[in-house]
Amino acid sequence: MTGAPVFFVDGRPRPQGSKDALAPGVVRERSPHLKAWRRRVAATARAAGWNARPSDTPPDKPAAVGIVFVMRRPKSHYTPKGKLRDSAPAFPDTPPDIDKLTRAILDALTGVCWPDDGRVIVARLVKVYGPREGVGVLVSHAAPVKAGSADLRVRPGHEIEDLLPTLDWWPAPTPRASG
Repeated sequence: MTGAPVFFVDGRPRPQGSKDALAPGVVRERSPHLKAWRRRVAATARAAGWNARPSDTPPDKPAAVGIVFVMRRPKSHYTPKGKLRDSAPAFPDTPPDIDKLTRAILDALTGVCWPDDGRVIVARLVKVYGPREGVGVLVSHAAPVKAGSADLRVRPGHEIEDLLPTLDWWPAPTPRASG
């Protein structure tokens, strides 16, 4: 079943990919919150109507995603009176890394929005500050791509870039305080 193309997952986005070695050949995810985060992402997608089964999304049907990670600003970005400091950055250019955040989302949606995250052929990723911490996800499935295509056109009028709308409506960065 194909669900609503857009859903928002409340909570602090968690990265996937940093691992600790416990013994030779034995590793575990560093983040103790990762499993719960991935379950929350999958549950939210299911609540939005997604439930991928191989018959729902044939192997030749690629997927495109838009993901907006909304992070909470640290308290150090604000003055004691609660105003945003002029020196506060506009975007969260600090860890966690956007690729590790994305890995957690794509893996969480495997078996929900697609049978395998290898189907994702286009990803637009944004990391912003906002008042509501979480992740906005847009999923779109393309028409089957023909083997030997010389460009990214799936068929006339269906270019890969058309699979995702503009991200204008996604949460904007927290506005800077005017001084």
